[in-house]
Amino acid sequence: MGSNYLWKTDDQLNRVAQVRYAHGDELTDMPGVTGIGIGKDHIIVYVSSEAVEVPAQIEEVPIIKIRRA
Repeated sequence: MGSNYLWKTDDQLNRVAQVRYAHGDELTDMPGVTGIGIGKDHIIVYVSSEAVEVPAQIEEVPIIKIRRA
């Protein structure tokens, strides 16, 4: 099983990846956002400060905010 195994078989992860891809520019263009990643069932938005506001979800996919120095 290669590193792409989950991407091909796990519909939930594929859905998160699709939403992240579709809205990636929108999220990265937000002031204070330093990066974006994905988890199995959520999008991770890295921010420079806890004061940065990000949406709680996009297309029913939860967004988790993590402060990264």
